[in-house]
Amino acid sequence: MACRRTAGAAGTPRPFQFRGYVPGADGTYAFDRRDLFRTEPGRQAWLIRYGPTLAGFALTRPVESGGTSMYASFIVRGLRRHGVGLQSARELLRLIPGGLGHQLPGRER
Repeated sequence: MACRRTAGAAGTPRPFQFRGYVPGADGTYAFDRRDLFRTEPGRQAWLIRYGPTLAGFALTRPVESGGTSMYASFIVRGLRRHGVGLQSARELLRLIPGGLGHQLPGRER
């Protein structure tokens, strides 16, 4: 299991299963906040690999309290229920100083 920070993803990950997003005619998903993870300081995009296989991604962002929040994560369907998500979360906790937290929208402190 490996989590590696990206230098800025060129395209939108696919398939994308965030609430409220539907695929376009070409089968890809528009994600209106994607550019924030390329331009806003502190936001990070991580690729998750399972051996040589691209298994998914995670998006993290800083929070006002000084910590880091998991903005979103995705594991491909074929690797779900095999512990890949749990392993990747543990790896991110190890890699991110101060660990990870989660903030629900509208509940920032």
